[in-house]
Amino acid sequence: MYCRDTGDAATAHLASLKHLKTYYAGQTRITDRSLEILGGMESLERLILSACPGVTNAGIRMLAALPHLRELSLEYMHGLTREAVASISGRIRVNFET
Repeated sequence: MYCRDTGDAATAHLASLKHLKTYYAGQTRITDRSLEILGGMESLERLILSACPGVTNAGIRMLAALPHLRELSLEYMHGLTREAVASISGRIRVNFET
């Protein structure tokens, strides 16, 4: 998703997509609520978040249990710290750029 006005309501619409493999959000208004929703989407393999200031360390931790997640890219996520990245399993390739 790339629309500066896109938020958690848009992510909620995706929850019914049982075969969604990739999610991208760039410069949106999503918050940890979106990550909570995504954390329940077991089909996700790849997540890319870029410049989403409403996402925090707590939200990132909600993604750690996704069984098929293999790649997590966090770009320009100024609300995150290295501690959030450290909480992610070693089976997930993480790209963290500030």
